[in-house]
Amino acid sequence: MIGKFFLWSILLLIVEGVLLTYHITLPPWLHWLGKLPGDIWIKQEDIILYFPITSAMLPAFIIALIFSMFSRKQK
Repeated sequence: MIGKFFLWSILLLIVEGVLLTYHITLPPWLHWLGKLPGDIWIKQEDIILYFPITSAMLPAFIIALIFSMFSRKQK
């Protein structure tokens, strides 16, 4: 279970990195992604560092929750 969570978190980080690198605009219903409390932006003269901690964990948690609901064994 925790392995799937980490896998989805890493996948989401990669997708967010591609979106930020190539300045791809998000659809209007996803504009909250990347602006959550817990996301770290460090802007200096020539460097911008972005750590989407909360933006990566929230969708990964939701996906892991959905997977756990469907993968429970019947007793």
